[in-house]
Amino acid sequence: MLTKNKKTFKAIVRILFLWLILAALMTPSVFAQPTGVEESRFRLARQFEQLGQYRQAADLYKKLYTGYPKNLTYFEGFRRNLLRLKKYPELAVIIQDRLRTRPADIGLETQLGDVYFKMGDEVRAYRVWSGILRKHPGQTAVYRVVASVMLQNRLFDRAIAVYLRGRKASNKPAQFALELAQLYMFRQTYPAAVDEYLRFLRQKPYQLFFVRNQIARLPLNENSYPAVEKEIRKWVKKYPKDYTLRKLLAGFYQSFGNYESALNEILALKGSSARKGVKKGFPAADLYQFALDTYREKEYKISEKAFRKLLEGFPDFSQKDRVTYYLADISYQTKDFDQAKQLYRQVIRRFPKSRWSLQASLRLGSIFLNQENNPAEAIVYFERIVRNFPGTRQQIEATFSLADCYLSEGNLGEAVSTLQNSLKNPSLNSGRDRSLQDEALFRLAQVKFYGK
Repeated sequence: MLTKNKKTFKAIVRILFLWLILAALMTPSVFAQPTGVEESRFRLARQFEQLGQYRQAADLYKKLYTGYPKNLTYFEGFRRNLLRLKKYPELAVIIQDRLRTRPADIGLETQLGDVYFKMGDEVRAYRVWSGILRKHPGQTAVYRVVASVMLQNRLFDRAIAVYLRGRKASNKPAQFALELAQLYMFRQTYPAAVDEYLRFLRQKPYQLFFVRNQIARLPLNENSYPAVEKEIRKWVKKYPKDYTLRKLLAGFYQSFGNYESALNEILALKGSSARKGVKKGFPAADLYQFALDTYREKEYKISEKAFRKLLEGFPDFSQKDRVTYYLADISYQTKDFDQAKQLYRQVIRRFPKSRWSLQASLRLGSIFLNQENNPAEAIVYFERIVRNFPGTRQQIEATFSLADCYLSEGNLGEAVSTLQNSLKNPSLNSGRDRSLQDEALFRLAQVKFYGK
């Protein structure tokens, strides 16, 4: 409490001190040189402004501006503080006065319209802003300045009209597309917002990721979703060969869980083409990414369909081992173990040295040991990993699984021997993964304890 009172006291003292300086500055004879008076007044005006003493700051800036009407800094200080004090009539007068010497100052004229609007004279404000646009029909920056002032006054529909007027004057169909998209988003006119984003995308197709993210953020519901879908499809229909637009439509469907429609659009990418400056993805790569995304989202039915379409439509695809493994894994996740075993074996047979062959062997061993209680068959696959993939973490994990198989068969001695041999594995003794070494020791101690 004492600290708070101390701070308040210091603030009061500081303000009183500034008032004393101000009183001194009101007497011209205090300083012999006018320049010194000017500099002191300016410093004091800034201090008052920083303290929130806007009336005192405005009085000082007024004296400075009256003495040096061509000084922009003094004018801005005076204007700024009049605006804070809401002294709009006086503010309008000084802006009009300055415009007489600077008639081409668009920013100043825009501010005049802003002041009229704040005074409640909307007709006069609109007349000023319209006059600015009429005098500078081809200047993009002018439309942005006027629209910006309108937005500050929450005149959203007026700002939209200004941007559309500027687009028409520029004869560029995507002019102000992002500005309009943001305004339509704010107004919750989502189809119009999407239309603007697609105009932007047609001009800058390399911005696909940005546009897709913006559309994915739309809070669509069962009423607004069809309208947005219709808008995107309208553009795809207009440019059916446009790779970027079609990929956006696929992404839109995927973002909102319409996976079947997304897959159809991904498949249609095969007949599309990219425009200059856009790196088109290979249709196989797009299809693979979609299949992988849906797999990770646990949408196994559509993921399986996409992976199979990939193998059927692109027989030369370079990652067929991985695709076949994922198909097997989908069967495993959906408890279709017979189908899973068949596909895992296919991976091992066709791609014996692939890391996906290693993963397939682990899965098969797990199925036979844990799902089918067939340790003898599981041993075949775990031994394959130990034999063919030395130095890998999976080799050590397979060794542990082998010990489990022997325990299931009641072969305690072989289980102990397997775990003891695992401790001699160079990979286990390298110190890179202490957790595996600890697990081997724990398993060995556990087997010996229960084997007594």
